[in-house]
Amino acid sequence: MLMHWMRNPPLALLMGLAAFFIGWLYWPVHDFGFVWDDTHLFVDTDFYRNRQAWHNALFEPFWLTNEYYRPLAVLTFVAEGRWHDMHPGWMHVAGLLIHIINALLTGLLTLSLIRQTHPGSRWPAVVATLLYGLHYGLLEAPTWISCRFDLLYTAFLLATLWLDIRIRHHWMAGISMGLAFFLAACSKETAAVLAIILPCWHLACWQLSGKQDSAFDYLKTRWPRYACLFVAGLAYLVLRTTILPAVMPTSAPDSIQSPWLPWWTLDIYLRLSLIPFGYLAPIYPEPLTQWAIIPAVLLLALILAAARLPLQAPQRNAAFILLFAYFVALFPALNILPFNILGTFAAARYLTFPLAILVMMLTLVACHSRYLRSMTVAALAWLVLSIANIAITLPLWASPLNLWSWASEKHPQSSYAAINRIAESIKEQSFSESMAMIEDALTRFPDETGLILHKAFIELQRQQPEVALETMKVLEGRVSRANLVLIALNYKTIALLQMCENPDNIIGYVNQALEINPSSASDWLLLAVVYQLNRQEDAAEEAYQEALQRTIKNHQHDIETGWQNWKAHISNKCLQSPQESSTTH
Repeated sequence: MLMHWMRNPPLALLMGLAAFFIGWLYWPVHDFGFVWDDTHLFVDTDFYRNRQAWHNALFEPFWLTNEYYRPLAVLTFVAEGRWHDMHPGWMHVAGLLIHIINALLTGLLTLSLIRQTHPGSRWPAVVATLLYGLHYGLLEAPTWISCRFDLLYTAFLLATLWLDIRIRHHWMAGISMGLAFFLAACSKETAAVLAIILPCWHLACWQLSGKQDSAFDYLKTRWPRYACLFVAGLAYLVLRTTILPAVMPTSAPDSIQSPWLPWWTLDIYLRLSLIPFGYLAPIYPEPLTQWAIIPAVLLLALILAAARLPLQAPQRNAAFILLFAYFVALFPALNILPFNILGTFAAARYLTFPLAILVMMLTLVACHSRYLRSMTVAALAWLVLSIANIAITLPLWASPLNLWSWASEKHPQSSYAAINRIAESIKEQSFSESMAMIEDALTRFPDETGLILHKAFIELQRQQPEVALETMKVLEGRVSRANLVLIALNYKTIALLQMCENPDNIIGYVNQALEINPSSASDWLLLAVVYQLNRQEDAAEEAYQEALQRTIKNHQHDIETGWQNWKAHISNKCLQSPQESSTTH
């Protein structure tokens, strides 16, 4: 009995072991901090912790932009703000758990396809779970807290497909699927791809089932499911249009879009899907020539060749349908429609859902191919290589400085990467090193606003206000209204200069920065400094308390230290250099 159990272990045990290994490999993320957008989303705002947080999450647009309405994902952040005050470790663990659930759902959905022709199969579920959960191209999803939106919408879309398989009664299935789809849409707008993905899923299942009825008849019997999904989608659109001024984003692109951009974006996602090793990076700046699409064409030909392996007609047709579904899932990320992009034209997190479909397709092809043994060996070798790359790259997401140093090394032509790397270096108080990086970057990007602002800020910390003022003159009228982060930094830097030149004008600049982001703890601290400089100590204390309230507990010590240092260095004539420059920056 024991020997039989060891030769044929239960599926639950195998899937549990696969989930445990994924969690073990990614467990170091529980010690990681906030990186990239995390700082703006969770540290510099009290949006998720104020008294109106629950109401704002449900009935207000996403606070960072008026073009998004993602209440479910935002509610998870609000809950974490109330539970553990936005502790990054717990937030990383939550993201990792959702990633593991997505991997398990991918494995179970793959098994449901293969069992239609191989009823006793178990290992394909384990292989698909590992291929998805340990895919190097998905490294960003479980390691970056801001990927919660992609993780959640993927989880609910996969749950929608799983409910379609598990529940036989059409109306019961439709109601549960409609609820799951509604939750997916409330996590991220791209859940709308299910309108095409679900028919593809049904057609693939029909091909593998061997049923004699036509595809139209097969789909027609499932009309209650589509009706419930239609109602759920309509309910989301009504809610969204009630909250937001427009259904679709209205922002204009930063620059004229190249006709080659969608092809180049497809090249990125195909590389990340199949051969991400050595190519994964936080950002992907636009290429210089159109010849960058050649790898995309070659990789596309490779995928089509894999789908044409000697298979029986039903399996081959199902593979093609799933391949089409993969490209449908990718479509929203291909830059077909112009939208506002900052520093990158692609992101690995956008593969969170499409890769689940691709894994199902490739596992299906392998299980029905005469080359099963060779493809199994190739899959194992690919997994070993992916695990090694994850182990090497994972620490680069541990801190902002690590992340942007990596991005700068991968893409030295990116001014966005250079600006962010310098910003993190400044926060580390490495002013000499930061100034050297600025001078080097200015030789490549002489007109970059962010670099000039960083240079002026460092000159202020070196007690060179006249030099900083001269540097800032270059920026007169240059800062675009599209980049609110640079505008806020511009106003704060001018305010610091005015402390030396004309203290009476300081308050206007600080208020302009607060108008951009009224929840910013660093801006409230600067306002406290302004009041302290003008001998308005009561008002200064009030602004300081506002800064404390808008800061998570893990960072309140930085605010307290910064406030004490500012008070110690303020004089009637000019600002002296504070130790906590990173707080105001």
